[in-house]
Amino acid sequence: MINKVLILLIVWLMSSSFLRADSKIWNGTANISWYDKTKISFEISSAEALAGLAELVDAGNDFRNKTIILTEDIILNENVLNENGELNNCNFKSWTPIGISYNEEKNRLFAGTFNGDGHVIKGLYIISEKTSLGLFAHVGQGGVVKNLGIEDSYCLSIKENQAIGMICGYNRGLIQRCYNSGIIVGETNYCNVGGICGFNENGTVEYCYNTGFIKGSESGGVCGMNTEGMILQCYNTGIVTGYNCAGGICGSLYDGGVRFCNNTGKIVGVGEYSDVGGICGRGDGLIRDCYNVNMVTGAYAGGICGSNGISGRIDNCENQGVVNDGENEGGDVGGICGRNQGAISNCKNMNVVKAKYASIGGICGCNSGVKSIIKNCYNTESISVMGIPSIGGICGYNAGGTILFCHNIATLAAENVRDLGGICGYSAEGTISNCYNRGNLTGSSIDEFGGICGYSAKGTISNCYNTGALNGTVCDLGGICGYNPDGIINNCYNTGTQTGTANKVGGICGFSGATVNNSYNMGVVAVVGEKSGGVFGWNITNSVTNCGYLEGSSNIGIGDDFYELGIEAVKEMNVQEIINVMNVCFTTKENWITKASYENGKMILPTLEGEDPPTVAISTTSNEKLSNNNYIKAYCKDNCLYVYTPQLERVYVIDLNGTIIRSRKQSGLQSYEGLKPGVYLVHVNEKVLKILVTL
Repeated sequence: MINKVLILLIVWLMSSSFLRADSKIWNGTANISWYDKTKISFEISSAEALAGLAELVDAGNDFRNKTIILTEDIILNENVLNENGELNNCNFKSWTPIGISYNEEKNRLFAGTFNGDGHVIKGLYIISEKTSLGLFAHVGQGGVVKNLGIEDSYCLSIKENQAIGMICGYNRGLIQRCYNSGIIVGETNYCNVGGICGFNENGTVEYCYNTGFIKGSESGGVCGMNTEGMILQCYNTGIVTGYNCAGGICGSLYDGGVRFCNNTGKIVGVGEYSDVGGICGRGDGLIRDCYNVNMVTGAYAGGICGSNGISGRIDNCENQGVVNDGENEGGDVGGICGRNQGAISNCKNMNVVKAKYASIGGICGCNSGVKSIIKNCYNTESISVMGIPSIGGICGYNAGGTILFCHNIATLAAENVRDLGGICGYSAEGTISNCYNRGNLTGSSIDEFGGICGYSAKGTISNCYNTGALNGTVCDLGGICGYNPDGIINNCYNTGTQTGTANKVGGICGFSGATVNNSYNMGVVAVVGEKSGGVFGWNITNSVTNCGYLEGSSNIGIGDDFYELGIEAVKEMNVQEIINVMNVCFTTKENWITKASYENGKMILPTLEGEDPPTVAISTTSNEKLSNNNYIKAYCKDNCLYVYTPQLERVYVIDLNGTIIRSRKQSGLQSYEGLKPGVYLVHVNEKVLKILVTL
C-alpha cells in the first residue's frame, strides 16, 4: 500500500512539474489580475501577465511613475528560429506590442519603468501592419526599459512608414542594458529598422547591443533612425542590410548623437544610391569616439558614415574594416566617410578602401561644399582601384571644401582613372593646407597625377609637401600637383622621385597656368616626357616667384617655358641656397615646426606636426660643388644641347662611340645645335655629364 502511494505521489509530482514547465510557454491569453491601481510596483513572472501589460496600456494606462519587474524568463513561442538563425516554418502565436504608435488614431504609450532584471524574453513573433513594432510599440517621455534580452525572435513589417525594433518601435524615453539576437525585417519602403529601437526621437539608448540580422529601408544594428536622441556605449555584431541607408549602430542620424559605439558586423547597402557606414548610414548629427572593424559595402560607403550632412560632425573615430562600393555605378567611397558636407576631424583609416566606379579617398570619397572640412585625419592603408573618376590618400574629390593638417602614408595604386593625388585626386575651388604625403603612388593611364593633388581647379595648395615616390604612365605629373591651370600653390616642396612616362612632368607641377610661389623641388625628375623640368613641365603663366630645384635633380627648371621666365623665377639652387630661402618662408607662423638644415651628408627639411623631418641624401662632391657655386650643367631643349660653365672652360661633346662631335671654349650658357637624337657625353675637365638629346 505504501509503495502504491509513493508511486502515485511521484507520478503526480512529475506531472505537475511538466505542467509548470508547459505553463511558461504563452497560451495566447492575457492576465491582468496582478494589476492594482493603488500600487506603484509590480512583479511579472508569466507570458500571460506580460500580455496583460499590453492590454492595460492599450486601454490607456501609461504606467507613469510605476515600475514593473520581470522575475522570470518568458517564453512566448518555442524554436522560432532554427539552428542556422533562420525562421522556422511553423505557426506561432503573434505578439501584440505594448502600446500603440504615436501617429495612429489613438496614442497609447508606456511611460513607466520596465526592469527585466537580467531576464530574457524568447519567442517574440510579430508580422503586422501596425506603425510601430516590437516588444513595446511606443516608450514615451519618462519611460524606461532596462536590463532585458530578447532571443529566438522574429519581427516582420508589411506596411510602409513603420518603426521596428525588437525592444521598442518608437522611443522617446530611455532604453538601457538591453540586447537582441533575433531577426528583424522591414520589407517595404521607408521602414526604420533597428535591433533595439526602430525610431529614437529625443530618447536615449545606452549600453545595448545587437547580434541579430537586420534588414530594412533605413537599418541600424541598434537604431533605425535617431532624431535629436543619443545612442551611447552600444555595439553591433549582426549583419545589417539597408535599401536606402544602413549603419552598424544607426541607419540615419538627425541632430542627435552617437558616442562610444562600435561595430563588428558586416554592413551592406543594396540600393543603387544607398548610404552605408560602419557606425551610421546617413548622418547629420554628432558621431564621436566610435570605431568599425568589419566590411562596409554600398554606393556611398564609409567606414564610419556613408553620407555626412552639413550639420554632421565625425570626430575621433577609427575604421579598421574594408570599405568598397559593391561595384555600384557612381557614388563615393572613403575610409571614414563616403560623401561629406560637414566636418570630419581627428579620424584615421587603417584598412583597404576599394572601388570600381566611385570617387575614393582614404578618409572621404567626396568632400563637398564650403562648410565641408577634413581636419587632423590620416590614412595608413592602401587604396587600389581601376576605372573611377578620382582617388586621393585623404579625399578623392574636393568640391569647394577644406582639407587641413592631414596626411597619407599608404601606397596608392590606380589604373585608367582621371585624377590621382597623395592627398586629393581632384580639388575644385577647394583648399588643401598643411598636409603631407609619404605614400608611394603608382598608376597607368592616369590623366592628372600629383604628390599632393592630381588636378587643382581654382584651388589653393599651401604649406604642403610630398616625399613619396611617383611612378606611372600619365598625361601630367607633378611632385605637388599634376595639373594646375588656375589655382594657387604656395610654400610647398617635393622630395619624391618621379619615374615613368608623361607628357608634362615637373618637380612641383606638371602643367601650370596659375600662381606658384616659394616652392622647391629636391626630388629627381627621371620621367621620359615631352616636357620635363625641375619645377614645371609646362608653364603658361608669369605668376611664378621664388621657386627652384636642387642641382642635379633635373637638367632644366621648366620643360616648356611659354613666358620665358628664365632663372630669375625658377632657379637651379645648391643645398645652402634652398635651406636659406626655406627658413625665411617655412615658418612657425605657417605651422612648420622645424627648420631646414644640413647635417652628416643629409639635407634636413621643414616638417609639420607629427612627422619626423624629411631628409635628402647629398653626395659629398655634389655638396661641395653646390656650396662653392662651381659647377656645370647641361640639358636638352628643342633638339638643342645647352651647356653652362661658370668660367672659361674647354667643352667636349662626345657620342657613345667616342667620337668628338663638338668642341669649344666657353663661359656661361652656350648652345650646341644640329645634333642628331641620341645620348651624348659632355666633358669639362674631369667632369662628365650624360645627356639625352631628343626631337
